[in-house]
Amino acid sequence: MFKFDFKVDNPSEEEESIFKDDKQDVVKKQTDKESDVECYESKEIKPSSNILENLDLYKANSMEVVAGDVTLTYIKSGDILQFFDNQTTKDITKAEECHSDLIPGVYEGGAKIWECTEDLIAYLSENFPQDKLQSKKVLDLGCGSGVLGIYAHNCGALVHFQDYNEDVLEKITIPNLCLNLPDDETIDSEKIKFYSGDWLKYTELTKDDEKFDIILTSETIYNPDNQQKLLDTLDAKLSEDGIILLAAKTYYFGVGGGLRQFEELIKTDKRFQSKIVWTSTDGLSREILEIKRNVQ
Repeated sequence: MFKFDFKVDNPSEEEESIFKDDKQDVVKKQTDKESDVECYESKEIKPSSNILENLDLYKANSMEVVAGDVTLTYIKSGDILQFFDNQTTKDITKAEECHSDLIPGVYEGGAKIWECTEDLIAYLSENFPQDKLQSKKVLDLGCGSGVLGIYAHNCGALVHFQDYNEDVLEKITIPNLCLNLPDDETIDSEKIKFYSGDWLKYTELTKDDEKFDIILTSETIYNPDNQQKLLDTLDAKLSEDGIILLAAKTYYFGVGGGLRQFEELIKTDKRFQSKIVWTSTDGLSREILEIKRNVQ
Protein backbone atom coordinates (compact mmCIF):
# COMPACT_ATOMS: atom_id res chain seq x y z
CA MET A 1 0.00 0.00 0.00
CA PHE A 2 1.18 3.55 -0.64
CA LYS A 3 -0.09 7.05 -0.10
CA PHE A 4 0.02 10.28 -2.12
CA ASP A 5 -0.47 12.19 1.16
CA PHE A 6 -3.86 13.70 0.34
CA LYS A 7 -5.80 15.50 3.05
CA VAL A 8 -9.47 14.51 2.82
CA ASP A 9 -12.02 16.23 5.03
CA ASN A 10 -15.26 14.67 6.20
CA PRO A 11 -18.37 16.37 4.76
CA SER A 12 -20.23 18.69 7.07
CA GLU A 13 -23.81 18.06 8.19
CA GLU A 14 -24.92 20.79 5.79
CA GLU A 15 -23.14 19.10 2.88
CA GLU A 16 -24.67 15.74 3.80
CA SER A 17 -28.10 17.42 3.80
CA ILE A 18 -27.47 18.86 0.34
CA PHE A 19 -26.60 15.38 -0.90
CA LYS A 20 -29.70 13.77 0.63
CA ASP A 21 -32.00 16.49 -0.69
CA ASP A 22 -30.66 16.36 -4.26
CA LYS A 23 -33.67 14.78 -6.03
CA GLN A 24 -33.27 16.31 -9.51
CA ASP A 25 -34.06 14.30 -12.61
CA VAL A 26 -30.47 13.74 -13.70
CA VAL A 27 -31.12 11.88 -16.93
CA LYS A 28 -33.58 14.49 -18.22
CA LYS A 29 -31.23 17.31 -17.31
CA GLN A 30 -28.33 15.76 -19.23
CA THR A 31 -30.46 14.87 -22.24
CA ASP A 32 -32.30 18.17 -22.56
CA LYS A 33 -29.72 20.74 -21.54
CA GLU A 34 -27.35 21.98 -24.22
CA SER A 35 -24.08 23.50 -23.05
CA ASP A 36 -22.93 26.80 -24.51
CA VAL A 37 -19.30 26.09 -23.56
CA GLU A 38 -17.07 25.88 -26.63
CA CYS A 39 -14.78 22.89 -26.08
CA TYR A 40 -11.27 22.37 -27.44
CA GLU A 41 -10.79 20.38 -30.62
CA SER A 42 -9.04 17.06 -30.24
CA LYS A 43 -5.58 16.41 -31.62
CA GLU A 44 -2.74 13.98 -31.19
CA ILE A 45 0.14 15.35 -29.12
CA LYS A 46 3.62 14.19 -30.07
CA PRO A 47 6.45 14.09 -27.52
CA SER A 48 8.95 16.88 -28.20
CA SER A 49 12.74 16.83 -28.02
CA ASN A 50 12.48 19.49 -25.32
CA ILE A 51 11.29 16.83 -22.87
CA LEU A 52 14.45 14.76 -23.28
CA GLU A 53 16.58 17.88 -23.00
CA ASN A 54 14.98 18.67 -19.64
CA LEU A 55 14.82 15.13 -18.28
CA ASP A 56 17.38 15.85 -15.54
CA LEU A 57 15.22 18.76 -14.40
CA TYR A 58 12.17 16.50 -14.27
CA LYS A 59 14.10 13.88 -12.30
CA ALA A 60 15.24 16.47 -9.78
CA ASN A 61 11.60 17.46 -9.20
CA SER A 62 10.13 13.96 -9.05
CA MET A 63 9.22 11.39 -6.44
CA GLU A 64 8.57 7.65 -6.35
CA VAL A 65 5.74 5.54 -4.96
CA VAL A 66 5.46 1.76 -4.88
CA ALA A 67 2.16 0.18 -5.90
CA GLY A 68 2.32 -3.57 -5.35
CA ASP A 69 5.30 -4.77 -7.36
CA VAL A 70 5.34 -1.66 -9.54
CA THR A 71 7.33 1.52 -8.91
CA LEU A 72 5.90 4.78 -10.27
CA THR A 73 7.93 7.94 -10.75
CA TYR A 74 6.14 11.23 -11.29
CA ILE A 75 6.78 14.97 -11.23
CA LYS A 76 5.76 17.09 -8.28
CA SER A 77 3.73 19.21 -10.68
CA GLY A 78 3.29 22.16 -8.37
CA ASP A 79 7.07 22.65 -8.43
CA ILE A 80 7.86 21.93 -12.07
CA LEU A 81 5.54 24.61 -13.52
CA GLN A 82 7.83 27.38 -12.29
CA PHE A 83 10.39 26.35 -14.90
CA PHE A 84 8.12 27.02 -17.87
CA ASP A 85 6.98 30.17 -19.58
CA ASN A 86 3.35 31.03 -18.87
CA GLN A 87 2.59 31.01 -22.59
CA THR A 88 3.44 27.29 -22.80
CA THR A 89 1.20 26.44 -19.84
CA LYS A 90 -1.55 28.96 -20.56
CA ASP A 91 -4.50 26.86 -19.37
CA ILE A 92 -2.81 25.75 -16.14
CA THR A 93 -1.57 29.30 -15.53
CA LYS A 94 -5.05 30.76 -16.06
CA ALA A 95 -6.49 28.29 -13.54
CA GLU A 96 -3.85 29.22 -10.99
CA GLU A 97 -4.53 32.92 -11.53
CA CYS A 98 -8.24 32.25 -10.94
CA HIS A 99 -7.44 30.04 -7.93
CA SER A 100 -9.61 27.35 -9.48
CA ASP A 101 -9.25 23.66 -10.37
CA LEU A 102 -12.03 23.92 -12.93
CA ILE A 103 -12.71 26.48 -15.66
CA PRO A 104 -15.39 25.08 -18.03
CA GLY A 105 -14.08 24.74 -21.56
CA VAL A 106 -10.59 25.87 -20.51
CA TYR A 107 -9.09 23.73 -17.75
CA GLU A 108 -10.19 20.47 -16.12
CA GLY A 109 -7.81 20.04 -13.17
CA GLY A 110 -5.23 17.85 -14.91
CA ALA A 111 -2.17 19.32 -13.21
CA LYS A 112 -3.02 17.68 -9.87
CA ILE A 113 -3.24 14.11 -8.67
CA TRP A 114 -6.66 13.71 -7.07
CA GLU A 115 -7.77 11.47 -4.21
CA CYS A 116 -9.64 8.95 -6.33
CA THR A 117 -6.59 8.39 -8.51
CA GLU A 118 -4.80 7.20 -5.40
CA ASP A 119 -7.72 4.86 -4.71
CA LEU A 120 -7.65 3.39 -8.20
CA ILE A 121 -3.88 2.88 -8.20
CA ALA A 122 -4.17 0.99 -4.91
CA TYR A 123 -7.04 -1.08 -6.34
CA LEU A 124 -5.06 -1.88 -9.48
CA SER A 125 -2.01 -2.92 -7.48
CA GLU A 126 -4.12 -5.41 -5.52
CA ASN A 127 -6.37 -6.71 -8.30
CA PHE A 128 -4.54 -6.10 -11.60
CA PRO A 129 -0.92 -7.21 -11.19
CA GLN A 130 1.46 -7.33 -14.12
CA ASP A 131 0.24 -10.65 -15.53
CA LYS A 132 -3.33 -9.26 -15.87
CA LEU A 133 -2.19 -6.17 -17.77
CA GLN A 134 0.62 -7.57 -19.90
CA SER A 135 -0.08 -6.77 -23.60
CA LYS A 136 -3.56 -5.36 -22.84
CA LYS A 137 -4.75 -2.24 -24.68
CA VAL A 138 -5.45 0.39 -22.03
CA LEU A 139 -6.90 3.90 -22.23
CA ASP A 140 -6.22 6.40 -19.43
CA LEU A 141 -9.19 8.72 -20.04
CA GLY A 142 -8.98 12.18 -18.49
CA CYS A 143 -5.45 11.14 -17.56
CA GLY A 144 -4.03 14.33 -16.01
CA SER A 145 -0.64 13.33 -14.60
CA GLY A 146 -1.03 9.94 -16.27
CA VAL A 147 -0.18 7.79 -13.25
CA LEU A 148 -2.98 5.28 -13.96
CA GLY A 149 -1.76 4.73 -17.51
CA ILE A 150 1.85 4.68 -16.35
CA TYR A 151 1.02 1.91 -13.88
CA ALA A 152 -0.50 -0.08 -16.77
CA HIS A 153 2.49 0.72 -19.00
CA ASN A 154 4.93 -0.44 -16.33
CA CYS A 155 2.96 -3.71 -16.22
CA GLY A 156 3.50 -4.22 -19.95
CA ALA A 157 0.26 -2.77 -21.36
CA LEU A 158 -0.09 -0.75 -24.56
CA VAL A 159 -1.44 2.59 -23.35
CA HIS A 160 -3.09 5.67 -24.84
CA PHE A 161 -3.43 8.80 -22.72
CA GLN A 162 -6.20 11.37 -23.16
CA ASP A 163 -6.63 14.68 -21.34
CA TYR A 164 -8.61 17.82 -22.10
CA ASN A 165 -5.58 20.13 -21.89
CA GLU A 166 -2.69 20.04 -24.32
CA ASP A 167 -0.30 21.74 -21.89
CA VAL A 168 -1.03 19.12 -19.20
CA LEU A 169 -0.01 16.38 -21.64
CA GLU A 170 3.10 18.21 -22.81
CA LYS A 171 4.39 19.48 -19.47
CA ILE A 172 3.26 16.76 -17.04
CA THR A 173 1.90 13.52 -18.58
CA ILE A 174 4.56 12.89 -21.22
CA PRO A 175 7.49 13.82 -18.92
CA ASN A 176 6.02 11.52 -16.25
CA LEU A 177 6.00 8.63 -18.71
CA CYS A 178 9.58 9.42 -19.76
CA LEU A 179 10.66 9.19 -16.11
CA ASN A 180 9.35 5.61 -16.07
CA LEU A 181 11.26 4.44 -19.14
CA PRO A 182 14.67 2.76 -19.04
CA ASP A 183 17.51 5.23 -19.65
CA ASP A 184 18.13 3.98 -23.20
CA GLU A 185 14.45 3.88 -24.20
CA THR A 186 12.25 6.54 -25.80
CA ILE A 187 8.47 6.65 -26.27
CA ASP A 188 7.31 4.32 -29.04
CA SER A 189 4.84 6.55 -30.90
CA GLU A 190 3.33 3.51 -32.65
CA LYS A 191 2.26 1.95 -29.35
CA ILE A 192 1.87 4.90 -26.97
CA LYS A 193 -0.25 7.87 -27.99
CA PHE A 194 -1.46 11.10 -26.39
CA TYR A 195 -4.62 13.01 -27.29
CA SER A 196 -5.97 16.34 -26.07
CA GLY A 197 -9.39 17.96 -26.36
CA ASP A 198 -13.08 17.27 -25.90
CA TRP A 199 -14.11 13.63 -25.40
CA LEU A 200 -16.54 13.39 -28.30
CA LYS A 201 -14.12 15.14 -30.63
CA TYR A 202 -11.47 12.67 -29.49
CA THR A 203 -13.73 9.72 -30.35
CA GLU A 204 -14.37 11.19 -33.80
CA LEU A 205 -10.65 11.73 -34.39
CA THR A 206 -9.84 8.13 -33.40
CA LYS A 207 -12.96 6.40 -34.74
CA ASP A 208 -10.94 4.00 -36.91
CA ASP A 209 -8.55 2.96 -34.11
CA GLU A 210 -8.68 -0.34 -32.25
CA LYS A 211 -10.79 -0.35 -29.11
CA PHE A 212 -9.47 -0.90 -25.59
CA ASP A 213 -9.52 -3.90 -23.29
CA ILE A 214 -9.46 -1.69 -20.20
CA ILE A 215 -10.41 1.96 -19.71
CA LEU A 216 -9.19 3.66 -16.53
CA THR A 217 -10.77 6.96 -15.48
CA SER A 218 -10.74 8.92 -12.24
CA GLU A 219 -12.61 12.03 -11.05
CA THR A 220 -14.34 12.49 -14.43
CA ILE A 221 -18.03 12.56 -13.40
CA TYR A 222 -18.05 15.74 -11.28
CA ASN A 223 -19.93 17.75 -13.92
CA PRO A 224 -23.41 16.24 -14.49
CA ASP A 225 -23.71 18.03 -17.83
CA ASN A 226 -20.77 15.97 -19.15
CA GLN A 227 -21.80 12.55 -17.86
CA GLN A 228 -23.70 11.56 -21.01
CA LYS A 229 -20.71 12.63 -23.09
CA LEU A 230 -18.45 10.48 -20.92
CA LEU A 231 -20.76 7.48 -21.28
CA ASP A 232 -20.86 7.90 -25.07
CA THR A 233 -17.05 8.08 -25.14
CA LEU A 234 -16.73 4.91 -23.06
CA ASP A 235 -19.11 3.17 -25.46
CA ALA A 236 -17.11 4.32 -28.48
CA LYS A 237 -13.72 3.25 -27.10
CA LEU A 238 -14.38 0.02 -25.17
CA SER A 239 -14.01 -3.40 -26.79
CA GLU A 240 -16.98 -5.75 -26.65
CA ASP A 241 -15.64 -7.73 -23.69
CA GLY A 242 -13.65 -4.90 -22.12
CA ILE A 243 -13.99 -3.39 -18.66
CA ILE A 244 -14.02 0.14 -17.30
CA LEU A 245 -12.73 1.05 -13.86
CA LEU A 246 -14.09 4.41 -12.77
CA ALA A 247 -13.06 6.02 -9.48
CA ALA A 248 -15.02 8.97 -8.10
CA LYS A 249 -16.52 10.63 -5.07
CA THR A 250 -20.05 9.71 -4.10
CA TYR A 251 -21.00 13.38 -4.45
CA TYR A 252 -19.15 16.49 -5.67
CA PHE A 253 -20.25 19.37 -3.47
CA GLY A 254 -20.36 22.65 -5.37
CA VAL A 255 -20.54 21.18 -8.89
CA GLY A 256 -23.37 18.68 -8.56
CA GLY A 257 -22.09 15.41 -9.99
CA GLY A 258 -21.84 12.10 -8.17
CA LEU A 259 -21.74 8.33 -8.44
CA ARG A 260 -25.41 7.68 -7.65
CA GLN A 261 -26.27 10.08 -10.45
CA PHE A 262 -23.94 8.33 -12.88
CA GLU A 263 -25.25 4.90 -11.90
CA GLU A 264 -28.79 6.09 -12.66
CA LEU A 265 -27.65 7.30 -16.07
CA ILE A 266 -26.02 3.91 -16.76
CA LYS A 267 -29.27 2.11 -15.88
CA THR A 268 -31.39 4.41 -18.04
CA ASP A 269 -28.95 4.31 -20.96
CA LYS A 270 -28.93 0.46 -20.92
CA ARG A 271 -25.67 -0.04 -22.81
CA PHE A 272 -23.69 -0.90 -19.67
CA GLN A 273 -23.99 -2.55 -16.29
CA SER A 274 -22.01 -1.48 -13.23
CA LYS A 275 -21.14 -2.66 -9.76
CA ILE A 276 -19.24 -1.14 -6.85
CA VAL A 277 -15.96 -3.00 -6.31
CA TRP A 278 -14.36 -0.74 -3.70
CA THR A 279 -15.62 1.77 -1.13
CA SER A 280 -13.64 4.17 1.05
CA THR A 281 -13.67 3.49 4.75
CA ASP A 282 -12.69 6.94 5.95
CA GLY A 283 -12.88 10.57 4.90
CA LEU A 284 -15.13 11.80 2.10
CA SER A 285 -17.13 8.93 0.56
CA ARG A 286 -15.34 7.53 -2.50
CA GLU A 287 -15.94 4.42 -4.61
CA ILE A 288 -14.72 2.50 -7.61
CA LEU A 289 -17.17 1.20 -10.21
CA GLU A 290 -16.51 -1.71 -12.53
CA ILE A 291 -18.48 -1.16 -15.73
CA LYS A 292 -19.07 -3.69 -18.51
CA ARG A 293 -21.30 -3.87 -21.55
CA ASN A 294 -24.76 -5.29 -21.08
CA VAL A 295 -25.10 -8.78 -22.54
CA GLN A 296 -27.76 -8.72 -25.25
